[in-house]
Amino acid sequence: MALIDIAAVFNAATTDPIFRRFQAACLVAAKDIKAESSNTPNHEQRVGWADAVLQLSPGESAFRVYRHLRYAIATNSAFQAAGDQVTDNDIQFIVNSQIDILL
Repeated sequence: MALIDIAAVFNAATTDPIFRRFQAACLVAAKDIKAESSNTPNHEQRVGWADAVLQLSPGESAFRVYRHLRYAIATNSAFQAAGDQVTDNDIQFIVNSQIDILL
């Protein structure tokens, strides 16, 4: 996609299946963070993020997931190009790469 069709990207990104896939990616990332070495940069903040994703109410957890989704809409060209056809691997990569940015 040479030019970003903003409305199409937004519509694809705000569908329930896309949100659920981002939510699952956040849960996978949280599980991985809980198992990472304490020497990992930003470890304490990352564990705080993981605890929040795993322990907050569904509404509060959804807010964190939407932060990742909105950031992806704004910044990730692979997501912008793929829209609702984005792969699970791309979603996991997007979430993992955003964690330290969105702490």
